[in-house]
Amino acid sequence: MTPATFEETINLQAFTDFDACYRLRPQALMQFMQDVATHHADIHHVGRDFNTAPRLGWVIVKFHGEFTSYPTQIEQLTLATEFRGYHGVWVRRDFTLSSHGPILGRATSLWTLLNMEERKIVSPAQTLPYPWMNKINPRPDDLVFLNPVAFTDPDLTTSITASFDDLDLHQHVNNTLYLSWALRPLPEDFRRQYALKVIDIIFKKEITAQTQIISEIKFLHPQQTMHRLVDPQGTVFAFVQCLWQ
Repeated sequence: MTPATFEETINLQAFTDFDACYRLRPQALMQFMQDVATHHADIHHVGRDFNTAPRLGWVIVKFHGEFTSYPTQIEQLTLATEFRGYHGVWVRRDFTLSSHGPILGRATSLWTLLNMEERKIVSPAQTLPYPWMNKINPRPDDLVFLNPVAFTDPDLTTSITASFDDLDLHQHVNNTLYLSWALRPLPEDFRRQYALKVIDIIFKKEITAQTQIISEIKFLHPQQTMHRLVDPQGTVFAFVQCLWQ
């Protein structure tokens, strides 16, 4: 294992990590990947305890995941992550999900480094001049981010108000909640019938406490959904696109 790679096996809890169909909850999925990325960054002192000033923090910008078999009725989940490098102000991190050997899915993500006091983007390459901080080298099997599909007439909507319990140490709603909020308007029978096959998220804007969010869904096809998280004024906080199997 190189400094750019890290692996962790998680013991899953039946009544907290899984939904009513014994599938891994979307929020748990996102939380575990965030935790593994944080643990990897902590090892190199670029996680929760930056040895730099001012205070810095990683902010996710895009996420894309594809599943050959969505995690269902398993006792352990092994997450392998790789720091792929940077391009401009963006940093790429990949994930592989498996359970006792077989690969269940792969994911990739783009992050940026933020001055948390001024809320300004800083250059990872200039701020963190580590030997493994290299430019991204593209690979033939790299996952590809999707483009959001515009829509004006949602098929389903639900209102959500961000509360104190949704906030993290950066004083905004943690990114692990965006996906579950985006899926919330879906009917129960749809969620019971289908499992996630592809997830694509574009994080546009942070959500703070007491912000009213409208979760909107448009069915592009019977097993393809486009989602938006917006406020009543139309400000977009995230685009989410899902394929179901």
